[in-house]
This record gives sequence, C-alpha cells and structure tokens, in this order.
Amino acid sequence: MPDVDTLAARLTEMRETLVPARAQQIDTGDQKQLSRLHGEAARAREAATTYRQISTEARTEQALRARLADRHPELHQTEVQARARVQQAERGRAERIRQQNQSSYRPPTQTNRPSPSRRL
Repeated sequence: MPDVDTLAARLTEMRETLVPARAQQIDTGDQKQLSRLHGEAARAREAATTYRQISTEARTEQALRARLADRHPELHQTEVQARARVQQAERGRAERIRQQNQSSYRPPTQTNRPSPSRRL
C-alpha cells in the first residue's frame, strides 16, 4: 500500500498531465468526427441539389412532350417510335456486351483428383 504522500503526488500528477492529455485526445476525436460529418452533409446537399435539378428538367420535358402530343400528334408519335427504336438498340448492344463478357470468362472447374499425400 502506498503512503498518503505518494498517493497524493500520483493523483496530482494524473490531474495535471494524464487528464488534460485524455481530454485533448477526446477533443481531437470529436473534431475529426465533426469534420467527417460536415463533409458527408455537404455531399448530401450537393446530391440533393443535383436530384432537384434533374427532377425539374424531367418535369419540364414531360410538360413539353404533353404539349407536343396535344398540338402535333403525328410528330409526337414519330418521336415515340424513334425513342423506342433507340432504346431497343441500346438494350441489344448491352445484351451483346453482356454475352461477350460471359463467354470470355470461364471459372475454374473442380476436378476429382486425389489430393497429394504427405510422406513423413
């Protein structure tokens, strides 16, 4: 058992050095976490702005298409058919690429070879 003077000296040392160091460590960790959270919030705000802009553009395009369909139904039908052809061509291209990627990679097959034996 340490004597009272030694114990008092150790407590004073802890109060003056160890506690402030631990407090500084906690503060540094909190600052890092706060910075990370601010960065995530900024990215979320940028994404929200981008999505709002895309949404506004989509609504504008939808309104223009509806107006085109009302005023010029033949032109609208032609455009709808052209879009369908483009989408079909893109799906066909994606399917060909997917098939090429599948045919080029062949996973290794399992063989029924006996495992090598260890000789002692």
